Amino acid sequence: MVVQPQIEGVGRADLRIGLLIIECDSMQYHATKEAYERDHKRDRKALVNGWLTMRLTYDDILFGWEEVLADIRNITNRDRHRPRTPRKRELVEKSVRYSASEGK
Repeated sequence: MVVQPQIEGVGRADLRIGLLIIECDSMQYHATKEAYERDHKRDRKALVNGWLTMRLTYDDILFGWEEVLADIRNITNRDRHRPRTPRKRELVEKSVRYSASEGK
């Protein structure tokens, strides 16, 4: 799992497991029309580029964690998050390089 990875065409995400992007949303930072539209555009761009996005709310994380974890495991146990093609492996490698260059 990568925390706060940079993803080309999407920007910084909260978490990444292979091709699975996990976004943790709170009302404080995601309640405006602009934030709503920005998040949906990011999700659309991520999907078009080959990423899977899972958006979680504060309540999902605090009060529904068992269900959320079961959903994450459902994706990872079936290896849906693994990059199987050269193009998808390159997506993940680019994210790693892009994130590493941000830290310098």
